[in-house]
Amino acid sequence: MSKTFVTSDTHFGHVNIIRYTERPFCNVSHMNAHMINTWNSRVSAEDTVFFLGDFAMGPGVDPDYVRTILQMLNGNIVMLLGNHDMPSKWSVGMFATLAAINVKEVKILDTQVSELLHDGTKFVLSHFPPINIDQRVVYLHGHLHTQYTDDTRLENRNVYDVGVDMYGGPVELTGDCRYLKTPKGWKSLLK
Repeated sequence: MSKTFVTSDTHFGHVNIIRYTERPFCNVSHMNAHMINTWNSRVSAEDTVFFLGDFAMGPGVDPDYVRTILQMLNGNIVMLLGNHDMPSKWSVGMFATLAAINVKEVKILDTQVSELLHDGTKFVLSHFPPINIDQRVVYLHGHLHTQYTDDTRLENRNVYDVGVDMYGGPVELTGDCRYLKTPKGWKSLLK
């Protein structure tokens, strides 16, 4: 049976993200390889991954670069835009990039917020954290590059930062959020 995963903020190709978020990698190649391997160890070809923005950025990130990374990743990928997926001096933007390439099962949602009913739970997906919170809904977001530490406390049990810096890669989505409640961060994933 296929599974559903969520993640965000991989920033493939972004050398400065290593320093900005204190990712434990010596260079972009090391970071990219680790994230691809972790993704593929969790996600099968039949699974779906909701990616909540900021896939790749930086000098040299072009359609060929994005295509190469996407072709290495397992699963059917559904993307929402993040702030770094918009056109900028570093990129033509994820919409334009993916429109220029043909990559397996990748779907870009033409919206910045999406809703998903999964295992009887309503999830709101967005790159940015919610401003107004409805306690009947579970909010999944990225953007903050939250770092997991032993004393991290989830202030609101229905708002989760699903960024790669919290879980080291895609995290399985279940109606009871059991996997979202146990962020591990980078240190526990690196051997």
